[in-house]
Amino acid sequence: MSEAALVQVQVRPDLSEQVSYDVPGFPVYLRSGILSHYPDYAALCHWHEDIELIYICSGEMEYRINEETIHLTEGTGLFVNARQLHFGFSPEHRECHFLCLILHPRLLCTTDFMETTFVRPVLEHPTPYLVLSPEVPWQAEMNLQIQSLYALSHTSHAQLQILAAFCTLWQTLYSHLPDAPSGPVPVSHDLMLMRSLLQFIDDTYADPISMQSLADSAHISISKCYDLFHHYLAQTPLAYLQRYRLEKSLRLLTETDDSITEIAAACGFGGASYYAEVFRRYYGETPRAYRKRFRLHPASPVC
Repeated sequence: MSEAALVQVQVRPDLSEQVSYDVPGFPVYLRSGILSHYPDYAALCHWHEDIELIYICSGEMEYRINEETIHLTEGTGLFVNARQLHFGFSPEHRECHFLCLILHPRLLCTTDFMETTFVRPVLEHPTPYLVLSPEVPWQAEMNLQIQSLYALSHTSHAQLQILAAFCTLWQTLYSHLPDAPSGPVPVSHDLMLMRSLLQFIDDTYADPISMQSLADSAHISISKCYDLFHHYLAQTPLAYLQRYRLEKSLRLLTETDDSITEIAAACGFGGASYYAEVFRRYYGETPRAYRKRFRLHPASPVC
């Protein structure tokens, strides 16, 4: 594992991501990412109030949004609307270099008129995402706008230029969204169940969790529980639980002096040896080695 491979996605109890914006008070996050910098080539499932823009610079990856999986290849972009469960991954461990832009729509809400007329119609649109193909002119234009937006992070007066570029991109998006159906948009019952299961894991990950107790938390059968995790997260409940506990342990490893045994207990692992075994399988090194290396070479989280 390289020294740069120190990726943590911090999620709150409701599974929303705690986005580390580039500048406090200016809700914008612009990053270039490498998929191999994530354990097992997969980000942790999360959501946020921000919109997310992805552009594939090279390689390929799968991207899960709610119950759908999209295959993204070089030159393709992606718009993910606010409040959607999502994460990128590669089950074959294929490399992918991508741009990840997270921007909060409140930047565009300069007046009530702007919010009501131009911002909320996009956020409340039933379309959870749009794949941006290089073959469609307006989508190719958005891909160029994503790349230009990322490049602005390195300029002087960046925030003013980013805001202007965000307005231009939003105009392109707003102008080409398909007409929304009239009437209220139905809420997926399965998606509500999935959120309930993930909330239960967040509430109880430090304790022993059986498949029966997980299923009971949402008043469903064990087979339904397996189906939901496969449908929405493309993994088993146990795989997600292990990964979630590992993510929680990273903060304790890097921000406290707690012993490995204490961290294992706090994060729901049966003991230090089992914790070390799982940790090595995902991260390629022991928790102790990870802690030492992180303190020598701290890195910012990557979404």
